This record gives sequence, structure tokens and C-alpha cells, in this order.
Amino acid sequence: SSDCKSALTGKGLISLDHSLILRNKGINEDTMKYSYDLQDGELARAAFYTGFTMDEYNMIWNTWKTLQLEPRVYKEPQKTDLMPAKGLKAIITASGPSLDKSIDALKSLQESHIIIAAASSYGTLVKNGINVDILCLLERGEFMIEQFNSVASIYNGKETYLLASTTTPAGLFESFKEPMVYFRSVLNPTGLFAEGVSNILKSEGPQTVNAAVSFAVSSGFDSIALIGVDLGTSNLEEKRSKDAIGETPRDFGIKVKGNLKQNAYTTELLIDGQRILEECVRSVSEKINLFNLSDGIYIKGFQPKSIDDYI
Repeated sequence: SSDCKSALTGKGLISLDHSLILRNKGINEDTMKYSYDLQDGELARAAFYTGFTMDEYNMIWNTWKTLQLEPRVYKEPQKTDLMPAKGLKAIITASGPSLDKSIDALKSLQESHIIIAAASSYGTLVKNGINVDILCLLERGEFMIEQFNSVASIYNGKETYLLASTTTPAGLFESFKEPMVYFRSVLNPTGLFAEGVSNILKSEGPQTVNAAVSFAVSSGFDSIALIGVDLGTSNLEEKRSKDAIGETPRDFGIKVKGNLKQNAYTTELLIDGQRILEECVRSVSEKINLFNLSDGIYIKGFQPKSIDDYI
């Protein structure tokens, strides 16, 4: 038993909550019956559902494991350092369906721009021969480890810098170049582990593209162009980039103003992302050239422009 205890607590007492509990075959039959009853249907949900509490716990756990790797930690530049660097241009991609129609243009633009891929769009870019300078990640799901590591192992992820939330699984970090982490606002890991508010990447959600744009704005780019940041679609037959990593089923039931077309279709969650993007660039729109080359919903503050006109 002492060996079991040592193994279970080897990573710290907090790791006990991730351990399996096995029932002895000789256990009392009534106790076994009650055990199964507690795991069944509505009773199990009422007794064990922990919702956002469990989500926060898992984010603390991930942050603790991530910081043990001693990655670089984001620190917001001082306001006096925020003057954009002339000629420093960024392209930020997301996995909207219009990304697929922009591949040829991206191949020519990658020589003069820093390419920042928001999460799943990384798959589309590298599978089509586009070098990704920075991969930006936001979520904490363990499923991301296999999804991204499998792609990175084929397409040389070591050529791509990783910018990730501290809550991103630590198992991703070894596949990419010089990982840097940022803290998310209003989460328990920030209060527990951040050295100060300067470690928080502002306006970092709810979509990964929000984090990518926030990072670009704070990094001194004098031009930021969005490609595949559809936040919906202009064609209900096309809902996502075909080579994007993972799956994100969505029902685009809300009609809104389009970026390159009169109308586009989206969801409430993606509208939240739109609002945060607009807020993020509101104070810098006169200092930074902001373009939206995506065929999705309109984003205030970004000048709508076709990718051909941009080139």
C-alpha cells in the first residue's frame, strides 16, 4: 500500500484527483449496487456534476504542469513601446471556409508577412505548403495533443513558434519552437501563478483568433490582415476550411452584415468573438492598418478588401 501511495502522490497530492478507484471483487453486493446507482443517469449528474468548477480545476492543473516546463511568459509591452514598427506586417488566419480560396495568395504573401495561425487553421496552412511563423492556441482540451502533434510531426512543427495559454496541455509544447505562454483574464490560474497583470493577454477570447489579434496588436505590427477569419460563412454550403484540424460543427442560423458580400451567417458565440475583436482594435485603428480579407461577417475597425486588391 505504501508503494501505491507513493506512486499516486509522486506528482503532488493534487494528482490524486486524477486517479482511478477500483472496486474489490469481494465488496458487499449492496454497496456495489449503490455504487452503480450513483453512476446512472440523472442521479449521477445531480451528485457529481461540477461544471465550471471542474473546468477551473483542470485549468489550474494544466497551468501547473505547463509552468514546470519553464516556458517564456508573455509580458505586455509598456505603452511607450507600442509605436508600430514600420513595414512589420502580420497575416492572421482562422479556419473559416474562405481560407481555402486564399491559399495561392498566402503563398506569395508569406515572404513579406509574419503568418500567425489561429489554432485549427494551422492544419490548412502547413498541408498546403505555407510556412507558419507563429501558432496561437487558447483551449485546454487534452484532445489537442494528438491533433496538433500528429500534424506537427509530419510538417516540421519545430519551425513554428508556439504562443499558447498557460491552460493549454503541456504535451503540445515539445512539438514546436520556443513556446511562450500567456495568462487569461478572470481565471483562477492567473490569480495563483501570474506575476502581475502584465502577463495577461487582454481580449484573448472567446475564439483563438481573438488571442492572435490581441498579440499582434501588442507586438508592434503596423499592418494586420485577417484571412479566413469568417466568424461564420457567406455560403451555407461551406462551413469550415477542409484541411483544418479537428471538427467544429456549427449551425449558422443568424444573418448579419457580410464583409465582402452583402450578407453572411453566424452564431451567437462567433458574434461574441466579433465584438471582442472590435473592442480590441478600437484604440489602435488609427495607428495600425487593419484589413479584413475574409469572406465572412463584417468586423468594425477592419477595412474590407478582397485579397486580390490587397496584393
